[in-house]
This record gives sequence, C-alpha cells and structure tokens, in this order.
Amino acid sequence: MSSEHPFTRTHACRVSDALTYCGFRTVILENELLRVVVLPEKGAEIYALVYKPHDTDVLFKRGFPQKPQPYPAAPANSEEGFIASYFGGWQEIFPSGGSACKVGNISIGIHGEVFILPWRWQILEDSPQRVSVRFQVHTTQMPFYLERTMSLESGSAVLRMEETLRNESPETLPYMWGHHPAFGAPFLDGSCILEAPEARVEVHEGHAAACHRLNPGAQGHWPLMPGKVGQMIDLRSIPSNQSQSYDMFYLTHLTQGWFKLTNHRLGFGVGLDWDAKMFPVLWVWQELCGSSGYPWYSQTYALGLEPFTGYSTKESGLAGVIQSGRENRLEGGAQVSTELKLTCSEAAGQLQR
Repeated sequence: MSSEHPFTRTHACRVSDALTYCGFRTVILENELLRVVVLPEKGAEIYALVYKPHDTDVLFKRGFPQKPQPYPAAPANSEEGFIASYFGGWQEIFPSGGSACKVGNISIGIHGEVFILPWRWQILEDSPQRVSVRFQVHTTQMPFYLERTMSLESGSAVLRMEETLRNESPETLPYMWGHHPAFGAPFLDGSCILEAPEARVEVHEGHAAACHRLNPGAQGHWPLMPGKVGQMIDLRSIPSNQSQSYDMFYLTHLTQGWFKLTNHRLGFGVGLDWDAKMFPVLWVWQELCGSSGYPWYSQTYALGLEPFTGYSTKESGLAGVIQSGRENRLEGGAQVSTELKLTCSEAAGQLQR
C-alpha cells in the first residue's frame, strides 16, 4: 500500500513511501517532533532519526548508501559482507549477532542476514493523529518470519516498534536477535552521558591494543571499571573524538531494559526502552576514532547501544552463544512478540520509560 503524494499533508503526522534515496525506496514517518527515514529494501534499516526541535539526526552516518547491482539476497559470510553495506543508522540483527559462524551445515554471515534482505511494507494508518507502517521479512537460511510495526502519534517524540518473530517450521530452532542503533556526531560528543540500569560489565575478549581503555576479558559492575593501568573509569561519560579509543563490552544480567544518552552541550537526549526478558543484554560498541586501518581508519566516531537476546565475549556469533548455552530457541510453529520505544526529550525533561 502506497501513501498519497508526500506533500499532501504537511502538518501533524504523515507518512510517505513515494521517494527514493541513493537508489533505495524510502518510508518516511514524521510528526511535529520526529522524522524517521526507513530503507525497507535494505533490511528495513532506520537510516535517519531526526529530533526536529534541535534539527539533529542522532544516528551515526558513514558515507552514503550504495545499492549493489544485482543486490544480494543474503550477505557474504565474512566481516566484509556487513562492512560493505554498513553506512551507519540502525539495523535489525537476526538470526545471529557478531562474527560469521557455522551452525550445523549453515554458514551464517556477520550479524545474520535480515539487515540486508529486502523487506515488504504496508502503510496501516495515515492520519493527522497517527501513522503506522508494518515491515515484514522471511529469512532465507532458516524458516523464520519477522515483523515490525513502527508508529508515531501527533505531538509525541516517541517512536513505537512492535515486533513479532515466528518459527514457520515444525522444528525447534536456535537464534540470536538484537537491534544495532549507532549514534554519531553532531549528537555524539564528549558532553554525552550514558545512563543505564544496574548491570554486570563483561569486556569483549581478544588481543589488548593501545587504543583500549579496558582490559579485554575484564569483568565488573556498571558504571565503574578499572582501566588498563588501574585507574577507575566511569563508563557513563563518553570520551570525545580526540580520545582515539576503542572498546567493546556487554551490560549483562539486566533486570530492566533501558538506556538514556544525553548530550549536555545540545541540551537533549535519546532513550530506548525494551523488555529485558526478551533482550537481557546491552552490547556497547565504542568506536571513538581508535581503530586504525580497514575499515575505520582512525576517523570513525560512533557509539552502538544494542539490546540483544544473548552474547558471547568471543567473536563467534550464534555458534559461540550456543556453545555457552545462552542462545534462544523457538519451538516449531511458535511465535514471540515484543515492543521497543525510542524517546527524545530535552535534557531537563524526563525521558518516557
């Protein structure tokens, strides 16, 4: 279902799928406070999320999306498969998170496949009071169906996402599921403060590098962690792009699912709310101009805050999560549903939870 001409209504809520950007069809939902740009042909990726009172897109950008010809039905089973198609924004991650791996006789690429598959879409509601769009995809490597309905209401800076995952086979299947929003400049800077509920911190394992502030494999409690030389680091404070650091860690054992990232220089913040029973782990990816060479070249300043169903401190994707016993399994014919809510507000205000 297509909407009317994108400029038929220019007030309150409106939605359009009549425009293209860099060769991709777009679905644009907006109201008085938010503009949300979705690329359904590219994994239903949220490419832009603009908070209108400050005229600021909060999401990280890396160049401009490029549409390969012919467009692949599934990603290459390598890190390059994801990086080649990654231009920032917010991706849905399924059925695996992290590095490429092999599960049974299936070779699964980094971050699974739905981030690059074309999704179908249908505009469900288009009124001045509310707009709503449903996005749908069937995976190619395992028989899953994934659905996301995105909605905005007039006068509200809340983006609501209702999701359903269904196993369409009679067999019980393992999976990882998560969201990969990355925040970037000009919203992200050294004045940003990250708030999150009580949690354990587990640092990703691997070789120690000069750009790390945390020791690989270290464990502790949010928000204070010992650094490489013993100093205590307050993880709530986000370093500037001059820090030239890189760290990857996980907030685990969450009893509540939320975070709030506030830019005190700009005077507003963004928060995400989710069901911690569904996504009990928050992956924190801090690429703060610290990684040299391909693909970041010491110039990428991004903060990924990623709710996930599971994790592995080693880069082994779904296979590693299965090995550690942290995978989710969905019985044949069963489905699960959940909801996420993103909210923008002034720094002095209260983010909706």
